[in-house]
Amino acid sequence: MDIESAEQNYKSIGDAFYEKFPLPHDYETSDFNEIKDILFYVVNTNGEWLAFDFLDCSNWDNILTVEFEEADRWIKFVWRDLRGLDLSKESDIVYKALFVADIVAYEIQVESIKILKAKGTPVILLKSYFIPAKSANVRYNKEVSASSIKRDKLMNMTVSVKRKGVIETIEVPIINLYTSVILPKLLCGSEASQKILFSTNSKMIRKMISEIFESARGAIDQPQNFYENLGNDARKILEKHLKLLLVKHQIFNPSMIIDDEKDLQLQMLGKLVQASQTILEPITIKSLESATEILNACSHDHGQYIEKTEQPPTKVGGFVQGTESP
Repeated sequence: MDIESAEQNYKSIGDAFYEKFPLPHDYETSDFNEIKDILFYVVNTNGEWLAFDFLDCSNWDNILTVEFEEADRWIKFVWRDLRGLDLSKESDIVYKALFVADIVAYEIQVESIKILKAKGTPVILLKSYFIPAKSANVRYNKEVSASSIKRDKLMNMTVSVKRKGVIETIEVPIINLYTSVILPKLLCGSEASQKILFSTNSKMIRKMISEIFESARGAIDQPQNFYENLGNDARKILEKHLKLLLVKHQIFNPSMIIDDEKDLQLQMLGKLVQASQTILEPITIKSLESATEILNACSHDHGQYIEKTEQPPTKVGGFVQGTESP
């Protein structure tokens, strides 16, 4: 497909989409029925014209099918289904040799989707929930004759299962971030998609900070537990920001090991601070340590008086603004 044809293609995709779903430019929903309606329409009307890009810069060149499990908010996208190959044909034999599995899929337990409008067409970002190892073992060991689950401890797990003679390889995100994006082919490359995902995650974190700033606005002479609660909220935001920084740096520096024994999503603030010190400038580390000190006072039984001028959101916000935008 040449660029001119691609532009005509994603314009027609966008016109049809926004006629059916008249949404604003930047729209987010966590309503699973709405998510289902949007993704079912997009995949079943345009799947062969779509790209599916991921936070680690890997990508698909189409989406064959999409399936939904409403009870637990699971969505399954299929990229390759090789069960219909004619193995008497040399071309199909070669194609089959490229893929050990009969089905190649991506499953996500979705928290929300965000739809951005670019060149008149929808760009759909998917935000995943974290999947604990125990939950994964239960899900992927049902009615199978063989299974294998490998977690990269950062943001993905790769599942291989065999059911009734059919081998499936399934990629599953295991971190609570925007981890994938669906968009028309040639709208942008996978590297640009990665930048969109990092930027959207960063904006999400800054919005969370703004919200607790708003709740703290004009808070004068409040009881100490008011500031401690603010500190607990700010702590979660700082942890998420550090995880995002570490995801970015580990993608581009695969040799950087955070903790081989624990998923990144489960890391607590202390371990995240320790790991982050290897990637931050000295002045930024000082800002991080200052924020961590007051957050520890808020979260533990320190019996320490929290100064009104040293509110946790201010400390965390200062650090986030002082670090590079992921």
